[in-house]
Amino acid sequence: MTVKTDNVQVGVSVTPTNNFTLNPDGSGGLKISRGNPGATTQDVLVIDSTGKVTLPQNPVDPWVISTPTPVPNSGAFGSVSAVLRIKKIGTTVFYKITIDIANIGTVPTNGLIQIPVPYPAITTTTQDEWEGTGRESKIVGYTLACFIQSGGSSITITQGGSNLANGHRWNATGFYETAS
Repeated sequence: MTVKTDNVQVGVSVTPTNNFTLNPDGSGGLKISRGNPGATTQDVLVIDSTGKVTLPQNPVDPWVISTPTPVPNSGAFGSVSAVLRIKKIGTTVFYKITIDIANIGTVPTNGLIQIPVPYPAITTTTQDEWEGTGRESKIVGYTLACFIQSGGSSITITQGGSNLANGHRWNATGFYETAS
């Protein structure tokens, strides 16, 4: 059976964005668009004549930027700020943290810093924690270690071979799994 048509509509909703249109391009390719035939559409998936697939609309959430309050394991910071960048793809959360420590206040020089995250780590018996890495990038350049424990809702960061001091900038990055 051969059916010749310029497009095929999938869905019969009166709301155009609830419908999809299959559009052959005449050269062996296919485009799937959101919307009704003959109306303004939004391309969702394009397959060219070689079989290459492109996704014109980014289906992944963008990086979300926040400024959480860094929490030391003891003492209190005199002046500290943080920027947290998070991207969630499915159940995987990628993060990048920058912490500027202007004044360590009463935080011990061997202290840990915790950064709360919006997506808690999945609770599992096979993985106790997810590790990340980083470095102090403003004064000393030493390495950092970071982790989020199974079921945890904050990332813990610790310095490597040097003491925490005024003027440090900590950068850390990693990823972990969340329940949803």
